[in-house]
Amino acid sequence: MARASRSPAAEDASTVIYADPSGPGGVLSLDPGAWQRDLCGTIGNRTFTAEERRSLPVRVPAQPVCPAG
Repeated sequence: MARASRSPAAEDASTVIYADPSGPGGVLSLDPGAWQRDLCGTIGNRTFTAEERRSLPVRVPAQPVCPAG
């Protein structure tokens, strides 16, 4: 399991640096906007299937979650 640690790079609380015993660690952004941009860059402007929506930890609309364009 990965563990988080504080570092000067994370002093503004916008990122966390993590170490993973099974592989390389890294820097994880804590900015929800960055998460949405990364997600939208991966899935594009599409709706989640009913099965995908059921598997998510929060409710999402039955329409695209990413802005068009």
